[in-house]
Amino acid sequence: MAAVSSALKFRDLEQARLHLAALKELFLDGKTNDAYVVRRITALCNAVHAVLNDPYCSAKIATMAECAAVWCTRRKNQPAELYLERLLDLLDLLHSRIYAVEAIRSASRTSLTH
Repeated sequence: MAAVSSALKFRDLEQARLHLAALKELFLDGKTNDAYVVRRITALCNAVHAVLNDPYCSAKIATMAECAAVWCTRRKNQPAELYLERLLDLLDLLHSRIYAVEAIRSASRTSLTH
């Protein structure tokens, strides 16, 4: 019950988590030569940015979009692993930040009601 009420309280954070999960799925799928994938990554990065009003997240999302663009347009003989590792690290940083924002919001609400 607490997880459900938390999700309802912080709908923006849950939406961001869903978008980040979709990004991770695209990254791990590895189909980078498809124009659809490039558009989908851009759309998901924009969606995360739109729901999170946080300067730290905005900077990481911009870095992720830039890294993903390079990853998707690299030459066939260039290894994907370094880009993929960086993209997954950025996803982890964003998930950590979302968790921190959620904890701060929860603590603020608790302190206001008690």
